[in-house]
Amino acid sequence: MTGVQTCALPILLQESGRFDEAIVHAQRAVKLDPGDAEAHASVARALAALGQDEAALAAWQKAIALAPDRADFYVGVGGVWTRLGRLGDSESALRRALELSPHHVGARFTLGSVLEQAGRFQEAEGCYRQVLHVHPENADVHVTLARVLDAQGRLGEAEQTVKHALAFDPQNPSAHLVLGALRASEGRFREGEQSYREALRCQPHCAQAYFNLANIKRYTGLQDTDVQAIDALLARPEIPESDAAQLHFALGKICNDCGAYEKAFCHYREGNALKHRCA
Repeated sequence: MTGVQTCALPILLQESGRFDEAIVHAQRAVKLDPGDAEAHASVARALAALGQDEAALAAWQKAIALAPDRADFYVGVGGVWTRLGRLGDSESALRRALELSPHHVGARFTLGSVLEQAGRFQEAEGCYRQVLHVHPENADVHVTLARVLDAQGRLGEAEQTVKHALAFDPQNPSAHLVLGALRASEGRFREGEQSYREALRCQPHCAQAYFNLANIKRYTGLQDTDVQAIDALLARPEIPESDAAQLHFALGKICNDCGAYEKAFCHYREGNALKHRCA
């Protein structure tokens, strides 16, 4: 059986979200041919998808040792380095990917994200603009570009850019969130609220939208429909802890507005506990 045939099943399983099975089959492929770089890469991808970043890193390093000229392998390991907080290592891997494949859009976009996280906004802007040169109608890239323009204090450009995103994808919740934040930062709170409401229309379970709303509105009663919606979200067993933290912070602010200070304290305490667990 060839390496391509051996790795086909793990790839199909990964594409269908069956990552545990993908790891089993990919590891079997590695045992059959320890020198098959693609088999090691399949293990790495599945492990990364399951959040097992240290193990994924080791698998990526084996794949790269066997095939040092594969740009996509460096993009993969760069993603793992990023999640581990090793932005310098991630940047090095992504720049190596671009040396091998200068037109690799995924590598360019991911490098922009790493530079943005490092606070190097002008360099990140350059990466995102290069991606848009290839994919000018990609709404998500317009949103990320708007974010780094905002970080540089270029609010007018940022708002125009996020409006481009919405022209291409009016249902993009991230675009509405960024537009709302831009409007709120200029004191345009009513317009900001409208944008956050649009984000919720597009994505009803958007914790970030409720968090942002709570921070630009002054609430007068705990019977507000926002409180009811947040309580319903917190009751969902599958809610991510990071989302739950934001929702508790939102309720803390709302309770504080309404003079329910003991309840506010409890929500802030729970939000902080969840935030620390996610860190």
